Amino acid sequence: MKAVCWMGTEKMTVETVPDPTILNPRDAIVRITSTCICGSDLHLYNGLMPTMEQGDIMGHEFMGEVVEIGGGVDRQKLKVGDRVVVPFTIACGRCFFCQQQLWSCCDNSNPNYWIAEKMMGYSPSGLFGYTHMLGGYAGGQAQYARVPFADVGPIKIENGIGRISTHADANRLKQVFLNLSLNAFRAMPPGGKLGVKLGWAPQFPGGLVQIDFRDEGRGLAPELLDRIYEPGFTTTPGSPGLGLAVCKKVIEQHGGEIRVKSKPQQGSTFSVYLPVSGANV
Repeated sequence: MKAVCWMGTEKMTVETVPDPTILNPRDAIVRITSTCICGSDLHLYNGLMPTMEQGDIMGHEFMGEVVEIGGGVDRQKLKVGDRVVVPFTIACGRCFFCQQQLWSCCDNSNPNYWIAEKMMGYSPSGLFGYTHMLGGYAGGQAQYARVPFADVGPIKIENGIGRISTHADANRLKQVFLNLSLNAFRAMPPGGKLGVKLGWAPQFPGGLVQIDFRDEGRGLAPELLDRIYEPGFTTTPGSPGLGLAVCKKVIEQHGGEIRVKSKPQQGSTFSVYLPVSGANV
């Protein structure tokens, strides 16, 4: 397979490397369909993290399809054909820290824990594509990856949702999504959660891409819902009241629309709808 490999400080190359195989009963092999570069990869690129070795496969943010699983994987949680998002951390699911959902502190996923202990005082969990002191695991900037403890970390993508795309100005959509996220956090008490969900809205002619932003904030009174997109209108002291007006304008310029559902003390859900440019299910 092809993979992006670390070949030294400020030197990355695409190399042909052996395909990964099942090494432990709870392993899975994922065929990677999407992957990306994280800002923390720059620490490796610039040679700031010790224990990298020439040829190490980079990457720790990837998603794809499960093509093989070991005999110890819980089939109720993961099976061949599942599409998954794989997190950075590798967690066993059974140690004290995993039982507390402190996945990045897993006691069992870093076989080179002793190196991390000497350098940092304590070892975190193993990490994909991020030095040998954090496990030496091959990363996800490749065509395939071995995922240990595969019935714990990978997040399954619900069935029926394919790859959905839309033509848009990425910077302007980023502004919309940032505004909606900031509004949600401002409306919530400390510890509140923001849920973001991408899906398909078949109720519209031709179907639309749907992105939901759901918060646990104070919500909005019904009489305010028709005014929230007015420039200058705000329920937040000190806010200029332009964020939602800008969001609405940007989305409409892309041929879409934005809707809101909200109840006082029950939170709000803002849904962005955008035209579909293509879908592969």
